[in-house]
Amino acid sequence: MAMTSMNTFKLLTATALLAGGTLVSAQQVLLPSVPPKQFGGSVTPAFEGWYDNADGTHSFLIGYFSRNTDAEIDVPIGPANHFEPGNPDMGQPTHFLAGRRYGMFAYTMPKEFSKAQKLKWVLTVNGVRRHAWSAPSPSTVMLMTGWLDELMRRSAGAR
Repeated sequence: MAMTSMNTFKLLTATALLAGGTLVSAQQVLLPSVPPKQFGGSVTPAFEGWYDNADGTHSFLIGYFSRNTDAEIDVPIGPANHFEPGNPDMGQPTHFLAGRRYGMFAYTMPKEFSKAQKLKWVLTVNGVRRHAWSAPSPSTVMLMTGWLDELMRRSAGAR
Protein backbone atom coordinates (compact mmCIF):
# COMPACT_ATOMS: atom_id res chain seq x y z
CA MET A 1 0.00 0.00 0.00
CA ALA A 2 1.55 3.30 -1.09
CA MET A 3 1.63 6.19 1.34
CA THR A 4 0.04 9.39 0.18
CA SER A 5 1.43 12.75 1.16
CA MET A 6 -1.48 13.20 3.58
CA ASN A 7 -0.74 9.86 5.30
CA THR A 8 2.95 10.78 5.46
CA PHE A 9 2.05 14.13 7.05
CA LYS A 10 -0.17 12.44 9.63
CA LEU A 11 2.52 9.88 10.47
CA LEU A 12 5.19 12.58 10.86
CA THR A 13 2.85 14.72 12.99
CA ALA A 14 2.02 11.79 15.28
CA THR A 15 5.72 10.93 15.60
CA ALA A 16 6.62 14.54 16.42
CA LEU A 17 3.86 14.77 19.05
CA LEU A 18 4.94 11.49 20.60
CA ALA A 19 8.59 12.58 20.67
CA GLY A 20 7.62 15.97 22.13
CA GLY A 21 5.53 14.33 24.84
CA THR A 22 8.42 12.04 25.70
CA LEU A 23 10.75 15.04 25.97
CA VAL A 24 8.33 16.93 28.23
CA SER A 25 7.87 13.85 30.42
CA ALA A 26 11.62 13.42 30.71
CA GLN A 27 12.05 17.08 31.64
CA GLN A 28 9.46 16.81 34.38
CA VAL A 29 11.42 13.95 35.95
CA LEU A 30 14.65 15.97 35.87
CA LEU A 31 13.31 19.12 37.55
CA PRO A 32 15.38 19.97 40.64
CA SER A 33 12.52 21.41 42.67
CA VAL A 34 10.03 19.44 44.69
CA PRO A 35 6.32 20.28 44.45
CA PRO A 36 4.48 21.54 47.52
CA LYS A 37 2.84 19.03 49.88
CA GLN A 38 0.13 19.46 52.47
CA PHE A 39 2.66 18.39 55.13
CA GLY A 40 6.01 16.58 55.28
CA GLY A 41 7.76 18.87 52.80
CA SER A 42 11.13 20.57 53.08
CA VAL A 43 11.90 24.22 53.87
CA THR A 44 14.54 26.08 51.86
CA PRO A 45 16.31 29.19 53.19
CA ALA A 46 16.47 32.14 50.78
CA PHE A 47 19.11 34.90 50.76
CA GLU A 48 17.21 37.91 49.44
CA GLY A 49 19.79 40.65 49.40
CA TRP A 50 22.08 42.90 51.38
CA TYR A 51 23.07 46.52 51.77
CA ASP A 52 25.87 48.52 53.36
CA ASN A 53 25.02 50.61 56.39
CA ALA A 54 26.36 54.12 57.01
CA ASP A 55 28.69 52.78 59.75
CA GLY A 56 30.33 50.29 57.33
CA THR A 57 28.46 47.20 58.56
CA HIS A 58 26.49 44.97 56.15
CA SER A 59 22.84 43.96 56.64
CA PHE A 60 21.44 40.78 55.08
CA LEU A 61 17.76 40.09 54.44
CA ILE A 62 16.64 36.44 54.59
CA GLY A 63 13.42 34.54 53.93
CA TYR A 64 12.43 30.96 53.20
CA PHE A 65 10.15 28.72 51.14
CA SER A 66 8.21 26.01 52.94
CA ARG A 67 6.88 23.38 50.57
CA ASN A 68 4.20 22.59 53.14
CA THR A 69 0.86 24.08 52.15
CA ASP A 70 -0.87 23.50 55.51
CA ALA A 71 1.67 22.43 58.14
CA GLU A 72 3.63 24.85 60.28
CA ILE A 73 6.95 23.47 61.46
CA ASP A 74 9.15 24.14 64.49
CA VAL A 75 12.91 23.67 64.17
CA PRO A 76 14.89 24.86 67.21
CA ILE A 77 18.32 26.42 66.89
CA GLY A 78 20.83 23.56 66.74
CA PRO A 79 22.12 21.00 64.25
CA ALA A 80 18.97 21.28 62.09
CA ASN A 81 18.78 25.12 62.14
CA HIS A 82 22.06 27.00 62.33
CA PHE A 83 24.49 29.38 60.67
CA GLU A 84 28.09 28.51 59.86
CA PRO A 85 30.81 29.45 60.33
CA GLY A 86 30.61 31.24 63.65
CA ASN A 87 27.56 31.97 65.75
CA PRO A 88 24.85 29.36 64.98
CA ASP A 89 22.07 31.73 66.12
CA MET A 90 21.75 34.83 63.92
CA GLY A 91 18.11 35.46 64.85
CA GLN A 92 16.70 33.04 62.27
CA PRO A 93 13.17 31.73 62.69
CA THR A 94 12.43 28.58 64.64
CA HIS A 95 8.75 28.48 63.58
CA PHE A 96 8.10 28.13 59.84
CA LEU A 97 4.80 29.10 58.25
CA ALA A 98 3.56 27.49 55.02
CA GLY A 99 4.59 28.89 51.63
CA ARG A 100 7.12 31.52 50.58
CA ARG A 101 8.01 34.05 53.26
CA TYR A 102 10.00 37.14 52.29
CA GLY A 103 12.04 39.26 54.68
CA MET A 104 11.47 37.07 57.72
CA PHE A 105 14.59 38.31 59.45
CA ALA A 106 17.68 40.41 58.97
CA TYR A 107 21.08 40.33 60.57
CA THR A 108 24.00 42.70 60.53
CA MET A 109 27.64 41.70 60.05
CA PRO A 110 30.56 43.87 61.15
CA LYS A 111 32.39 46.06 58.64
CA GLU A 112 35.31 43.61 58.85
CA PHE A 113 33.09 41.03 57.11
CA SER A 114 34.62 41.32 53.64
CA LYS A 115 32.99 40.88 50.25
CA ALA A 116 34.96 37.63 49.88
CA GLN A 117 33.44 36.06 53.02
CA LYS A 118 30.23 34.00 53.11
CA LEU A 119 27.83 32.91 55.82
CA LYS A 120 25.60 29.88 55.36
CA TRP A 121 22.17 29.20 56.91
CA VAL A 122 21.66 25.43 57.15
CA LEU A 123 18.13 24.12 57.65
CA THR A 124 17.07 20.46 57.86
CA VAL A 125 13.33 19.78 57.80
CA ASN A 126 11.70 16.38 57.36
CA GLY A 127 15.08 14.83 56.63
CA VAL A 128 15.95 17.25 53.80
CA ARG A 129 19.00 19.49 54.32
CA ARG A 130 18.98 22.84 52.49
CA HIS A 131 21.18 25.91 52.80
CA ALA A 132 21.54 29.48 51.54
CA TRP A 133 24.77 31.46 51.30
CA SER A 134 24.89 35.11 52.33
CA ALA A 135 27.66 37.27 50.92
CA PRO A 136 27.99 41.00 50.27
CA SER A 137 28.49 40.45 46.54
CA PRO A 138 27.91 43.35 44.13
CA SER A 139 25.56 41.11 42.13
CA THR A 140 23.16 40.81 45.09
CA VAL A 141 23.18 44.36 46.40
CA MET A 142 19.81 45.64 47.57
CA LEU A 143 19.08 49.34 47.22
CA MET A 144 17.83 51.05 50.33
CA THR A 145 14.34 52.38 49.70
CA GLY A 146 11.36 53.33 51.82
CA TRP A 147 9.69 49.94 51.40
CA LEU A 148 12.85 48.19 52.57
CA ASP A 149 12.98 50.39 55.67
CA GLU A 150 9.41 49.39 56.48
CA LEU A 151 10.08 45.72 55.77
CA MET A 152 13.10 45.78 58.07
CA ARG A 153 11.08 47.38 60.87
CA ARG A 154 8.36 44.75 60.52
CA SER A 155 10.79 41.81 60.36
CA ALA A 156 12.86 42.92 63.36
CA GLY A 157 12.32 40.47 66.16
CA ALA A 158 10.30 38.01 64.02
CA ARG A 159 11.15 34.60 65.38
